[in-house]
Amino acid sequence: GAHRFSTASDLHYSFPGESYPVCIFFETGILGGLLAMWILWRICMDALRAVRAVSDPALRGPLIGMASAILAIALMSFSGPTLYTTPTSYLFWSFAGLAYKIRDLAKRKRGGFLMRRTCEARSATATRPCLS
Repeated sequence: GAHRFSTASDLHYSFPGESYPVCIFFETGILGGLLAMWILWRICMDALRAVRAVSDPALRGPLIGMASAILAIALMSFSGPTLYTTPTSYLFWSFAGLAYKIRDLAKRKRGGFLMRRTCEARSATATRPCLS
């Protein structure tokens, strides 16, 4: 009902008490837990690779801050329900998406195969030149 968690003693049922990996392994089994940990590891590694991929100092500073926040939240998830709480989970997934997109844009700006092909295809049909 509306007053399901009405007393302070009932509030501990609304959050998982273990760490994030323990909850994931419990909810999804060994295969799901390993997959979730691999995704968490991959997000952290992609954030660090994004820092190394960007040479622009205007982007590198904020990206270092985002990568630090991603790593801190990922490490904190081993000690409590960090990724289950709304503010930190929103921050984690937003920063992870931004870091991934910045890394992707830095790869394209360096003249990767995909960007050259797109520009060649556009220059044949478009009236404006492709900005790469």
